[in-house]
Amino acid sequence: MITLINYGLGNLRSVEKIFLRLNQEVCITSDIDKIAQAEKLILPGVGHFAKGMEKLKELNLIETLNQKVLQDKTPILGICLGMQLMTKHSEEGNINGLGWIDAQTKKFDLQKPFKVPHMGWNNVTHKKNSVLAKELNNEASFYFVHSYYVSCNVTQDILFETQYGHDFVSGFQRKIFTGCSFILKKSQSRFTTHAKFYCRLNMFRPRVIPVLLLKGQGLVKTVQFKKPNYIGDPINAVKIFNDKECDELIFLDITASKENRSIDLKNVYRNKTM
Repeated sequence: MITLINYGLGNLRSVEKIFLRLNQEVCITSDIDKIAQAEKLILPGVGHFAKGMEKLKELNLIETLNQKVLQDKTPILGICLGMQLMTKHSEEGNINGLGWIDAQTKKFDLQKPFKVPHMGWNNVTHKKNSVLAKELNNEASFYFVHSYYVSCNVTQDILFETQYGHDFVSGFQRKIFTGCSFILKKSQSRFTTHAKFYCRLNMFRPRVIPVLLLKGQGLVKTVQFKKPNYIGDPINAVKIFNDKECDELIFLDITASKENRSIDLKNVYRNKTM
C-alpha cells in the first residue's frame, strides 16, 4: 500500500493515477493514524514552501512524519514541493523545512534567455549508480514547472542533475529519502517510461539489514554460533555498510548473556554516520 499524504497542496489524483495504472494500491489521506501505519509514503506538492510547512503544522503531521521516517525508517518520496519541504531551509518565505536532507531550497537567479519559472521538458543526468537510473540514459527528459531548486550540501546525495542556466539538483537519494523536482506529464510514449521510474523508487526495493556478530570488541564469524573466528574491527564494518547505504545494522554479541553483561556499542555510536 502506497500512502499519499494529503496536506491540501498538489494534484494528488494525477499521482494516484500513475500508480493505479501500474496496479499499485494507493491511499490518499491526512489521517495521522493511517499515516502512522503506512509502509511507503509519498509527499507530493505544488505551491509555496511556507504555505506547505504551515499546512503540515495545522494538520499536526510533522511529529508523525518525523516518527515515521527518522525513527521507523519508513521510505518516503518527495515530489516537487514535497522534495523541497524535505530540505533544511527555503528562500521562499525564508523558513525552515523538515530538515531530513542536508540541503537548501533556492530561487533561480538567471540571466536572459532563461526565464523563471523553469517550465517544460528537460534532460536529467544521473550522478550515481542507482536502481532509479535503470533504463534511463543521459538524454532522458522529464517535465518541470518550478521557480525554486534544491541545492545539496552532500555530493553523495545527488541522484540527478539538470542544466537550466546552471546545474541544479533534480533528484536526490539518501537511504530511505528520495526526492525529485520534476513531474510526470502524460505525453505519448513518455508516460509509460516515466511511470515505471516512480515504481522503481527505493521504497519498492527490499531493505538491506546486515547482521554482525560480536565477541567482546571484535567482529567474528561462527558456525551455528560456535567456534568464533575474529575477522576484523566492527568499526570498519560500520563504515563500509554506511558507504553502501544499508538500511540498518543488527549487532549480536554472542557472549554478552553468558558473561551477564549488556552489549557495548559505545565505539559504534561514536563512529556512526547519518
